[in-house]
Amino acid sequence: MTINSTALSTVSPGAGPTVEPVFHRARILRLPRSPQVVIGLVILAVFGVVAIVGRWIAPYSPNATDEKNWVQHVLVPGTGPGTGFPANYYPLPLPPSAAHWLGTTVFAQDAWSQLLASTQATLFVGLLAAAIATVLSVLIGVTAGYLGGAADEGLSLVANVFLAIPGLPLLIVIADYVPAAGSSILLVAAIIAVTTWAYTARTLRAQSSSQPHSDRCRVLSLHDPFGRRGLYRDRLPGPGRCADFVAARTLELGRDAA
Repeated sequence: MTINSTALSTVSPGAGPTVEPVFHRARILRLPRSPQVVIGLVILAVFGVVAIVGRWIAPYSPNATDEKNWVQHVLVPGTGPGTGFPANYYPLPLPPSAAHWLGTTVFAQDAWSQLLASTQATLFVGLLAAAIATVLSVLIGVTAGYLGGAADEGLSLVANVFLAIPGLPLLIVIADYVPAAGSSILLVAAIIAVTTWAYTARTLRAQSSSQPHSDRCRVLSLHDPFGRRGLYRDRLPGPGRCADFVAARTLELGRDAA
């Protein structure tokens, strides 16, 4: 029995599925193993469902008010009969009950209905702020650790300055000068992101500054003398660490946005 070597040599290597794309697809579709990522994704999924159906399952309209039945009218001390001053009352929110699961506000509105209706905007602000903060922290933190020297000192100084800027007072000041700022979702997300990216930038800077000394990065620098591949791929923390950061930062910013 003879084997036609010519026929074997003319077979195109791309005729069938190669092993590398299969493993690449399997790596992309691989589920996260970190408990923090899994828990964070589950919580985000719950908030996502509430954001979609919140307005339809709310028992009352978020803007509905009932000043007679949804607040307690408490007599102001020093007013009323026998004091010489007309009776004056101030509203007191109702505690949680079967009719109002989270109670009411001082404006005689149902707190549970407002929470369900505002989840969509809150989740959007948290996700947008987390995305902006992630991009800023990766760009500045990794660049500072990779370049070192004067660039590292300058970028670290910028990060330290932003660490000292409080987000909530800054938003209040801007809302005072720009009345539309408090209702602008994009501006609120930008302020939250700008005042929170520096924490993770310092962590990424410390991690990326230690990786150029590894044997792997030294070998890669021989094939990429300009360091583009090493800067944007091999000097970043592992995908698990980045996923942990994104999940934790998204939950934290969502809480701040609320």
